[in-house]
Amino acid sequence: MAKSIPQEEWDFSNCSTDEAHECLAWELARESELVITDVKTLRKGVKGEAFEAYLDHIGMGIFEGMRGRTMNSFYFCPEFPEQPYLSVPDKERKQRLTKLWGLESEAMARMLDARNDLLPQDIRRRIANAAKTGEPISCIEGKELVLLQIDWHCPDSQQLKFFKAWLKKNRQTDVEQWPDRGWGVPTTISKNRLKKLGAWRLQQIMSWKDAAFLSQEVCPKGTLYCEQKEWTEAASDVEEWMEQIERFEAERLSNPSR
Repeated sequence: MAKSIPQEEWDFSNCSTDEAHECLAWELARESELVITDVKTLRKGVKGEAFEAYLDHIGMGIFEGMRGRTMNSFYFCPEFPEQPYLSVPDKERKQRLTKLWGLESEAMARMLDARNDLLPQDIRRRIANAAKTGEPISCIEGKELVLLQIDWHCPDSQQLKFFKAWLKKNRQTDVEQWPDRGWGVPTTISKNRLKKLGAWRLQQIMSWKDAAFLSQEVCPKGTLYCEQKEWTEAASDVEEWMEQIERFEAERLSNPSR
């Protein structure tokens, strides 16, 4: 049998559901040279390899803007990219994410607030026209600027109902939606993708049969997959995700303002 790799690199069965997306983002980013280079660039000049030092130096502003980075903790974690996500002690991971969750809510609020974004110079004319016609003020690369009437007398629960109804009516169906992302959001999708990523990594150094045998012997829940078709499809999916990440990063980096 071919030489194996550390179990934490491919067996994510012990990753909790609420950390699955964070773990997936971390592990996929480790496969992207563009992301790794970006992280190292952001960290230049930081004294001391520590989470707090990186967070203070880099800041949450890197996630803002039309072409900002996706919100994930690996930018600030000194273990990235050399070590897998699950190599960080469970207690330490939770402390970091708890701190970032609070900062994330502030960053998300800023991202939705058009007053903090770069607006078209003829915005006053566009707003006046939108007020009369109801047409979008501006829609660039899937990002639309709209006017909303908010009655601050209404409680938050009612405001959320209003916005949910507005979103259902006005959601643009011809715009490709980003993959789910964010901290602490339970999702079986990320767990399934982690499983596929583990299968892909094993197949980089051994045959699918050896990978199936190894995972059967090691994984507490048995083999990752049973049939060759499943192993092949898992590897194909992962390669497609990595291509998407590279395209996203290349497009983001092509904008000199970021």
